[in-house]
Amino acid sequence: GGFGAVGALQGISNPIQVAQKLLKQSSEGSLPLGRVPPIVLVGEGAWLWAKQQEFQTFNPDKLITDRARAVYLDHKSRLDEAVQPSAAKRKKRDYEMNSQQEERLDTVGAICVDCRGEISAGVSSGGISLKFPGRLGQASMFGCGCWAEKLSSDSCSAIACSTSGTGEYIIKTMLARECAVATVNSTLYTALNDRFLCSSSLANIRQKLAGVIAVNVNQESELVLERSPSYR
Repeated sequence: GGFGAVGALQGISNPIQVAQKLLKQSSEGSLPLGRVPPIVLVGEGAWLWAKQQEFQTFNPDKLITDRARAVYLDHKSRLDEAVQPSAAKRKKRDYEMNSQQEERLDTVGAICVDCRGEISAGVSSGGISLKFPGRLGQASMFGCGCWAEKLSSDSCSAIACSTSGTGEYIIKTMLARECAVATVNSTLYTALNDRFLCSSSLANIRQKLAGVIAVNVNQESELVLERSPSYR
């Protein structure tokens, strides 16, 4: 299989297309002088590479919808007002922010199986509202945002997963790969519980948010689609 990813990339309308081309080029072998082709590019380097590959670039402000701008300004205003809050105000603010968790997430994941049984997975995300500049979520991390593999070279059995949720916690648990491995002999519900909710890496985390979709192609060429609940 192959892997390609970009992160902290601005001014490109469909970053996953850049990641797909990076994957394709990395599978074509070494570069001149034996250099190893990159599989992950971030920030300005990712933007320059995309431009060299003739992807159309835009002013980043042109890619922000009115709704996204309004949500950001609302959250930024709350953050600015959060300096030295009283206990009552802090509790109310935490409740309000938690109740709008879905508004602050915009991850899109997909899994594809073709007529030959070849399987692939992808994930794209703008990240979480109020994220730090330069922050990378799970989407661009190997084994975290998505995973796809054939289970054996002499059969059509395959598994793929795509994840969404709190990127830092998904990265700590390598959730996509872990769920893919566990789902081969278990259910996605059990895999998510064992590999995420009960993970020792998240033992001190009170609120855990993640969702996973998975497709399992078994030896009888049957497709099994599973979608986990979202956990808090």
